[in-house]
Amino acid sequence: MVNIKYTNWGIAYAFRENNQDVIELNSELSKYPELKKRILKHEKEHLKNPDFLSNLWIEFKDMFDFKTHNLMARHLSLKIRMQSLIPIWYYKGQINTNSALFFIYLVFIIGIIIVI
Repeated sequence: MVNIKYTNWGIAYAFRENNQDVIELNSELSKYPELKKRILKHEKEHLKNPDFLSNLWIEFKDMFDFKTHNLMARHLSLKIRMQSLIPIWYYKGQINTNSALFFIYLVFIIGIIIVI
């Protein structure tokens, strides 16, 4: 069973805490059931497949989920959307990271450097 907690930072974040799966969702998502369902599906994939390569694949394939991106652009503020793109953050007294996002950014930067 997944414990869902509501927050006012970012869009969503899945993690394990005290041997329990936890998903933190931005409270704004409660206003948009279709978007909330899509975000929960994405975060549950992270919990089912917690290794780096699986997380990398989940992030990569969902970069092309234009329906979800369209819903986020229509319903969530720019501040909330930008917070979800930060690969390292400090929240509730703890430093959190998204290593898959770090890797995707690194690949893009290396690609740009090679092209230039």
